[in-house]
Formats: sequence, structure tokens, C-alpha cells
Amino acid sequence: EVTNSDLLAISGFRLVIFNLPDDVTVNNATGTTEQDLYFIDWLQPVEPTQSVILTVEYLRPSGDLNFNPDCLLEFMTSPGPPRTGSFQLDHFSPLSGEFFLIEWTADIGRLYCVEWSEDMKNWIRSGEPIFAVTTNVQWIDDGPPKTPSLPLARPRRFYRIVEK
Repeated sequence: EVTNSDLLAISGFRLVIFNLPDDVTVNNATGTTEQDLYFIDWLQPVEPTQSVILTVEYLRPSGDLNFNPDCLLEFMTSPGPPRTGSFQLDHFSPLSGEFFLIEWTADIGRLYCVEWSEDMKNWIRSGEPIFAVTTNVQWIDDGPPKTPSLPLARPRRFYRIVEK
């Protein structure tokens, strides 16, 4: 959670993540620095006393969660131009035999909704809209409360991404 405790709004910020083991990656990183450190950019103004909650998604093939990364916060003087264009579905695959991962290219600062269907006629919105803080957004269907059951427990489930 990042809170602006200043009297003035900030244009945005960059969260730089370091002291990670060599085999750990940040799945939802905006990019990496010249020193190969992962970062996540927040390209929206943050008003005084406003808080922003970021989720950092770590991936470690071994599954060992015994590490303690450090973070550095850099304030931006201007958020820069947002990406333009449409989003595309980049990746989808089953995870650990029960869950399903969807990944798409997004425009930073836009809201996206994941919808699912079992017949491609009746679409149901899954949870709250997702605010794209990076150009690479991932969503995992891990069953309730996002969807009524584990995705691979059904004969078929279709997904689509809708810009809100």
C-alpha cells in the first residue's frame, strides 16, 4: 500500500523491487531497470491522503516462499503518455491442474472485466473490474468467488476480456 502523505498530489510512482533470489520473477512487472530490477509503474495521480494498493505477483518454480524482497518508491514528475491501441489475449493455460490463467496486453490506466460462459451465449462478469497498472495483465480463475466452481471441473468454460 502506497499512501501520499504530502500536501500535494503526485503524478505517479514507480515501485522498484530488489533483493530477489535469482530464480524469482515478478509476473506483473511493468518492466526491468538497466540493473535488471523489476518495477511496477502507477501512472495515475495520487491525491493527498489517497492510498493505492498494489499486488506484486512473484513466481518461483520451486514454490519456496522463503525470501524477503525490498522495495524502493520513486515518485514521477509526470505520468508520461499512456499506451494507445486495443488489447489482445496473449496467453491462457491451466495451472496446477485446477486453475486457469489468462493474460492480456492492456492499456495502462484502463479498466477491464473478465467474463466467462459455458455456452458462449450467456456471459457472466467475474468480480470487480481490473485496473491495468501495467501493459501485461494476468487473471487466474481459481473458482469461488470469481466463478461458481473450479474451471477445470466443468466440461468447458469460455472467457473474454471486456474494456469497461
